[in-house]
Amino acid sequence: MRCAIYFIPARNNPLTVAATRWLGRDAYTGERVKSGGVEGLIEEDRAFLTAPVRRFGFHGTLRAPFQLVEGFSIEALARALARFTRQRPSLLIPRTDIRLLDSFFCLLPDAPSPEVNALAAEVVMSFDHFRAPMSEGELERRYPLRLTDRQHANLLAWGHPFVLDDYRFHMSLTGPVPQNEQTYVLTVLKRYFGTLTSAPLLIDQLALFYEPEPNAPMCIHSVHRLAELRALRSA
Repeated sequence: MRCAIYFIPARNNPLTVAATRWLGRDAYTGERVKSGGVEGLIEEDRAFLTAPVRRFGFHGTLRAPFQLVEGFSIEALARALARFTRQRPSLLIPRTDIRLLDSFFCLLPDAPSPEVNALAAEVVMSFDHFRAPMSEGELERRYPLRLTDRQHANLLAWGHPFVLDDYRFHMSLTGPVPQNEQTYVLTVLKRYFGTLTSAPLLIDQLALFYEPEPNAPMCIHSVHRLAELRALRSA
C-alpha cells in the first residue's frame, strides 16, 4: 500500500472550496465535483489542465507517496502521525501567490518559509522507517529525470529527490502548461481564485492519505490536528 502525508486546509475553508471546484475532486470525500464554470475556460480545458493533479486533491506535500514497509499497518502509521502532530505547533504562512513551479501552476508562499520547510524535513525523517526501499523499477523510472547529485542522493536515502534542502512547499493547481499558454492560464487562475490566494494560510493539520490500488485516486485515512502554538508553549 502506498501512503503519503499531506497538509490539507479545513474542508470549509473558502480556499479549499474554490480549489476543490477547480480541480474537480473533493480530497475529503474522494468524490468528483463540478466546477460550476470557470471564466475564460471551457470545461474540457479545465479538466485537461487539472487531470495530472486531480487524483491527489488539493494539498501540500510533506511526505510524498511511498510504499508502506511490510510489517507496518496504516493504522500504526496513523497512530505515529497522531503522536507527532500533538507535539508540533501550527504554522502560519503570511501570504501566498499563484506561480509557476517548473511548468506547473501552484499556490506557493510569497516568501521563503523556513518553518514549513523544517516541518517537512521532520516528517520525512520521522516516518522514513515506515517506507519500504524503492524497487529497481522505481529507481529506473526516476533516473531519467534531470536531477542534481544531491537530488540523486536524496532519492536513494529518502525515496524522493525533492526533500530537505531541495524541498519547496507548494499546492498544485495544474499539470504542466505549455509555455505559450502560461500567461493566459495564469490570468484565468488569478481571476478565479481572486483574493483567496493572498490571504494567510494556516498549516494546522496533517492528513494521512493512501492509495487503495495502484494509480487509483488518493484517499484520506485520517486527519490529525497540529497543536496550537499557545498550548504548546505553556506545556
